[in-house]
Amino acid sequence: MDRGGNVVKRGMANELDEQIYRKLFDNQATGMCVFDIRGKFTLANAKFKELLGYPRNRSLPGAAWKSLIPDKWKARKPLAWKRVRAGESFTGHAVVMPGKKGKSVTLLVNGTVLDKGVAGNPLVMLTVTDVTERKKEETQRGAASEKLNAQLKLLQKKLALGKKEVEAARAESARSARSVRRLNDAMKALLTQLQEEKKDLEDRILNNFRLTVEPIIEHLRASNLPDVQRHLLETLDFGLRNITSYFGINISRYGSNLSPREVHICQMIREGKGSRAIAEAMGLAYQTVIVHRKNIRRKLGLKRQKKNLATYLRQM
Repeated sequence: MDRGGNVVKRGMANELDEQIYRKLFDNQATGMCVFDIRGKFTLANAKFKELLGYPRNRSLPGAAWKSLIPDKWKARKPLAWKRVRAGESFTGHAVVMPGKKGKSVTLLVNGTVLDKGVAGNPLVMLTVTDVTERKKEETQRGAASEKLNAQLKLLQKKLALGKKEVEAARAESARSARSVRRLNDAMKALLTQLQEEKKDLEDRILNNFRLTVEPIIEHLRASNLPDVQRHLLETLDFGLRNITSYFGINISRYGSNLSPREVHICQMIREGKGSRAIAEAMGLAYQTVIVHRKNIRRKLGLKRQKKNLATYLRQM
């Protein structure tokens, strides 16, 4: 009795364990099934049936497993299957199945050979996961990546074009710089030529003055002239000797309102004569010359400036 009773208890325990295992297996969130190569499903949980579109209370057809395994596994003949060793597996096999409302479903399948099974027919366990949304996200990421790559290529093209434009601008700038340097060199050469021509003209004028005018002035200077006429002679001599200077041009430009007498006084100041000497030479009162000097400073814009009038006139 005890031995028989013990046997009964062990049988009940095994049956209870199997019920627990089946319940755990059936409630897995991942689709799982076990079948042999004859197509007989030993186990298939609710999630597996849901993923393949079968009601929970319906048995799976024998050929259902063929749509879930890779081609090289499908091509095996029964004899080849009997030579398969336990532990052989495949992973990451993607299968597209028809889903509800005409939308396809992408399933990711992993398979493992468990053991030889009954009569040498290997048992295979499959795990199936719905990766439709993941694939959709990957596709979207791929499309976004392609769009980004296209934008990047466009940007690189624009950068390359911009680089060419910059290089062209640099080349043009270099050409312009060379042109400016050549123009500067030409201007320097022209300025040098003009200065030489100006000096040559000045030399000719002075030579002509010494040959033709200077003897007459010296003759007049030696004669007994009145002071006023002698002063006029000295002023004429000074003006002729400085005929090539810019004084006349500048005095006309900056002192266009000066009277002839004031211009005459400017020439004498420029020669270094003081106010009393100017008054005596021109036959004017000393205070009259002082008034003329003030008017000259005002007309030349020097009224409120601390500049020496003689120095200013010599620099003109």
